[in-house]
Amino acid sequence: MRVTGYDKFQMTQHYLTKIETESVKKQQQIATGKQFNRVSDDPVRVNRSMLMDVTESRLNQYQANVNDTKSLLQYMDVTFDSASSALDEAKEIGIKGANDTYSDSDRLTLSNSVEEIIKQMVGLANSQHLDRYMFSGEKINVKPIDYDGTTFTYNGNDKDMSVRVSDDVNVTVTQSAEQVFVPALNELVKLRDALKNNDQDGIEAALGGVQAESNKFIDNRAKIGVQTKSVELLYESYSQVKLDLSVKRQENDDVDMTTAISDFSYMQSIYQATIQSSLKMMQNSILDYI
Repeated sequence: MRVTGYDKFQMTQHYLTKIETESVKKQQQIATGKQFNRVSDDPVRVNRSMLMDVTESRLNQYQANVNDTKSLLQYMDVTFDSASSALDEAKEIGIKGANDTYSDSDRLTLSNSVEEIIKQMVGLANSQHLDRYMFSGEKINVKPIDYDGTTFTYNGNDKDMSVRVSDDVNVTVTQSAEQVFVPALNELVKLRDALKNNDQDGIEAALGGVQAESNKFIDNRAKIGVQTKSVELLYESYSQVKLDLSVKRQENDDVDMTTAISDFSYMQSIYQATIQSSLKMMQNSILDYI
């Protein structure tokens, strides 16, 4: 079969085009540092990279949720600590008032001090974190408690708000002031009124109630401590997963520069050699062999 000059030209052109295409691809890899710049470059790697994008996005969201949760829990812990301290102060006032050496006017002064603690506790119950009320259940935009000096009105609901920190875990980040603060406030009112009325038995009974409510805040702080530790461990776990994912992404996406540059140089050499050999081949004719 006779190979014409046109056939030689076509074969050479096809081979040179193939080398040029690969050279351009290597140039793009060197310029971007990536194995691929479009889906057609490597569909398998692109698909793997997209799956890693989805995973990383989910991890970032969960880490953000964990940070929010930790911040809320820490704020709640500080609030409960302040509430427990306020109740301890009220208990000390009550112990003084139970002493027979105190006069009626002294107990009235102590009663007024308890009233100030009541107002302080109402303020704690109405605490806000990032413009969200902490103790109104799911009604985070509603002030939990109104106090008119006599009665307490709870404006929230009994549904605690939670934050999703993993595919399977939700952490409660709000509580109902009706359950947490109102019982303590009622005990403080009993103590205040008993002091005002010089009711010795009432003072003793109220002291027991105040102590019981103080213990509840301590128990709540212990639970918050466990929750905080759990979300901290979860955050560390996510950080490790993201680190592992970063390594896998580099292996999947990033080009080996040394290899890419070497391959590009080799292709350029092949390209030039092909041109030179094709020129010599084109110069040959049947007359050269007569």
